[in-house]
Amino acid sequence: MGLYHAIETLAADWDAIRMDLDDNTVAELSALGIEFVAEPVPEFAAELAEQIAGLLSDFLPVHHPFRRALGAPENRLSPGTHRSVGALTSWLRSSEALRAHVVPDDALPTMDDVRREAEQWLLAENSLSAAEIRERGQDPDDPDLIRLDREDGGYQWPTFQLDHTGQPLELVRQVNRILDVADDPWGVADWWLGGNIWLRGVPAELIGQIDDQDLIDAALGERAEV
Repeated sequence: MGLYHAIETLAADWDAIRMDLDDNTVAELSALGIEFVAEPVPEFAAELAEQIAGLLSDFLPVHHPFRRALGAPENRLSPGTHRSVGALTSWLRSSEALRAHVVPDDALPTMDDVRREAEQWLLAENSLSAAEIRERGQDPDDPDLIRLDREDGGYQWPTFQLDHTGQPLELVRQVNRILDVADDPWGVADWWLGGNIWLRGVPAELIGQIDDQDLIDAALGERAEV
């Protein structure tokens, strides 16, 4: 579904769409819109977008621009050739488009605020320093590992990438290559550490719990949509 494309269409046609709804539905739509533009986590924002889509699909005709946009193919987490930091670009764009309609005083955080919050969330995950990577006999410059840069100028490597012996997991390295970790380490970290609605869990937590091929296929599917 083109969830975020549909949300942008909703923002563009906000007044006209509201006229097709009863007062209770307008109130529910506005409440969901406020939650959507305030939500800093992509997966939760997607769930709210689905609720908005379900609500409006009950009232708008099949050929309405909103429903046509909803049926269009779209990568929920990135509209362009490469995913941006934390795979946030697509839903941030739709959030910004809707913001003025549901929060006219613009009291909510800016896109930069949300990006910083998303980065802090990823940096708060269990990680290793360059020295700790070397202590395990590994190369911190391994291009197939996620390396996140901190505001203090240092770097850190999410711990889930290595097994209990300190060796990089080949599954993780393979998925990281599929998702272009060299170009977008933040987006790949977000993929691993955020909830995945197709896998029904957090990919990093599913390592060893589901077949490796399921994780590889999910990454290939993500890549195919970019």
